[in-house]
Amino acid sequence: MISQDLGKYTLLEHMGKGSVASVYRATDNEAGSVVAVKVFEPGERTSDVMRRLRDREVRMLVSVQHPSIVRFYGEGEAENCFYYTMEFVENSLLQRMHEGEGLSLTDKVDLLRQAANALQAIHHQGIVHRDMKPGNVLLDQDEHGAIHVKVTDLGIAKHVSETDVTQEYGKRRVPGTPKYLSPEQIQHRPVDGRADVFSLGVVAHELLSGQPPLRAHTSEEYLQGNLHADPRPVHHVNPDVPPFISQIVAKMLAKDREERYDSDTLGRDLELTRQHLVSNAPLVEEANPASIFYMPPVPAAEPPGKDEAVRDGVPVGAWLAAGAVVAAGILCGFLLWPEAPAAPARYAPIDLSALPDRSADEALDEADADLKAGRPWPAFAALRGLDASQLSDEQRQRRLGLLSQAGDGLAQVDLQAGARMLDGGRFEEANVVSERMQRLWPDAPAVAKLAALIAQKRAQADRDAGWQIWIGSAETLIRRREYSNVLDGAREQLGAAGLDEAKKRRARDIVMQVLNAWAVAVAAGEPEPDAYEQYLKAVADWRAQGALDDEFWDRSGELHLRLGDFYRGKGDNGEAARRYERVIRRYPGDLADRAAVELEEVEDALRREPLDATLLARELAKNGFAGGLWRTETAAGGRQEVGDGGSLHIVQPGGGPVQRTAARETVRPIRAAGFTVSVAFKMPKAPEAAPGDAEAGIEIYDADGRTLRLSFDGSHYKVFRKFRVPGGTSVADAVGDEGTRWHTLTLAHEYGADRLVAFVDGRQVWDRPGKRGVPSLGDFRLRVFLRAAGEGTCGAWFKDVVCRP
Repeated sequence: MISQDLGKYTLLEHMGKGSVASVYRATDNEAGSVVAVKVFEPGERTSDVMRRLRDREVRMLVSVQHPSIVRFYGEGEAENCFYYTMEFVENSLLQRMHEGEGLSLTDKVDLLRQAANALQAIHHQGIVHRDMKPGNVLLDQDEHGAIHVKVTDLGIAKHVSETDVTQEYGKRRVPGTPKYLSPEQIQHRPVDGRADVFSLGVVAHELLSGQPPLRAHTSEEYLQGNLHADPRPVHHVNPDVPPFISQIVAKMLAKDREERYDSDTLGRDLELTRQHLVSNAPLVEEANPASIFYMPPVPAAEPPGKDEAVRDGVPVGAWLAAGAVVAAGILCGFLLWPEAPAAPARYAPIDLSALPDRSADEALDEADADLKAGRPWPAFAALRGLDASQLSDEQRQRRLGLLSQAGDGLAQVDLQAGARMLDGGRFEEANVVSERMQRLWPDAPAVAKLAALIAQKRAQADRDAGWQIWIGSAETLIRRREYSNVLDGAREQLGAAGLDEAKKRRARDIVMQVLNAWAVAVAAGEPEPDAYEQYLKAVADWRAQGALDDEFWDRSGELHLRLGDFYRGKGDNGEAARRYERVIRRYPGDLADRAAVELEEVEDALRREPLDATLLARELAKNGFAGGLWRTETAAGGRQEVGDGGSLHIVQPGGGPVQRTAARETVRPIRAAGFTVSVAFKMPKAPEAAPGDAEAGIEIYDADGRTLRLSFDGSHYKVFRKFRVPGGTSVADAVGDEGTRWHTLTLAHEYGADRLVAFVDGRQVWDRPGKRGVPSLGDFRLRVFLRAAGEGTCGAWFKDVVCRP
């Protein structure tokens, strides 16, 4: 927020706000005068950016000092705000038009003339205003009542070589005010001063007729209208405006900028108009063909020389002189370019009947000789002057061939000129050369070469500009700890085509500087996992690109160890284990050895740490009997295999009178207040096994030895419980197809009701509490098993294991 005092200035009134700055009326406390202060306040942009914006606008304003442009006074900085001061002008053309104060036609023309003169000063410095509108045309009235124009607001002005709007803004936004935008601005094409002339043409139409040139209500309608709609002639809207003034406005509003005024010609035509309105001076312009008042002077007639040869009333020498003048004029026009008009000259055909002493073959021979002597311009002029309709087929073919050679030679000259312009950064001038070449000799190889060179140089200029911006901002971003932004810029620079080796080395040096600073920042104080993760990801990315040495990789290993210690201290042993495992995999040597020691302790803690039943349920649904949730117990000769979908196959030979057990149980205890566990199984009876020699089922038990088991022994389903008193009960006979079809065993614990229930294939087979109530089972483990006795080998299949809290 700006205080009332800013340096030596006292801010009195807020006059307006733009996208980056605000304008205030203020008093200069030292000089005792009223000034305008434009203040650039840091908001989303940094102070450094705002200072550069202020300095850029000041440079523009200083370079275009003119009586019809607001005067620049000075610049300063206060309270982290950058500002400059300028001449204060109370009124604007916008206010005058809205208030409807009377202005004579002469006054209106004079205001437009002064605005055009201001644009001349701006355009002569190679700058385009880009926002000409009534609000930016200030009006200062002196003690005699004379009104003086003061053009203001160069906030979005650009040098003509920088006005490629597509490059600046893409397709999202066009700088300026839609109602006053020229067609080339709307179409995202490069612009020059003629875009400002179009905008001033809209202002002129409003000022002279009282209405805008188009009927529109929204920004989109104005944009489409400025592109495609024909404006209403001013004198049709306001009959008091003479048609010739209407013609001036129409030329200002030409859709094609090649048909539009430049500011110099416009200023001259408005001056002629003002003089005519004041003193009825003639509306005649003899020097500038672009003026609507142009009337070429009539040369005084000269008698023919006494030695001039004449045939049928046409002097032969006249053709020779005219041909020389045409050739010289064309040559001079191109040599003096870009001052000369870019449009191709028009050549009058030669009447061969008037040239008895100069045949077509002689003209073609002379053109051929000029080409061989390296003089393409005289050859081109002479060949274009031949009337093809008066030539034989052979002569026409020869003429076309020589024209092609001349065009190739002239295009090569233009190519060299265009290349010199590009070396000097004059892209717009090179574009004009390229467009002219395409009109005059489109098939010449040099045309494509210049177009390619322009594209190449433009791309290089863009890369250089991007490089300078990144280099200039890198140090500031590092100080502000915006490390990711610097690295993103480095990645973009290194990925750009055509970056030389020196810049690549410089970019990699900055990357290492950033990662060093970042590592120091993240390692300071208490670990912050998010900051660690961002840094570690950046190091991994840049190491994959070969941009880093082992020092950064080892530093990443240290940070992973620190993260492991951090999570372990927070009680998150699972995440700590993952960190230690990553160090063991990626950082062999001392780091891996240290991580292995830590991991062993963490894993021991994990084995004692209960797992929430909800997490277990998700893991079982995903992996079944696969994954790291299970540990395996297998007796001699037995084996376990996990199949598709996480199913489990156990094979276990019996041990004679000694029962052998193969099982798979959860590594960690499970914590749940009430649960349901189930598993689908099938177990064929081994031929050699006696009844009861094999038993398969599901079991839960806790650290105190309390157990509940539901199993199948080949003939019966049994429930075994061990709370305070062991006990076992046969609860159902075998169905008879347990070896070929899947059956489901389910145990359910209703915590609040102290109730344990057993189900086989969804049918309840057991439901009773313990003698003194059912215990909670504490943190229990889940187990499936196969026990075998006798001499036979037993097998069982398990799938669809479920634990629901």
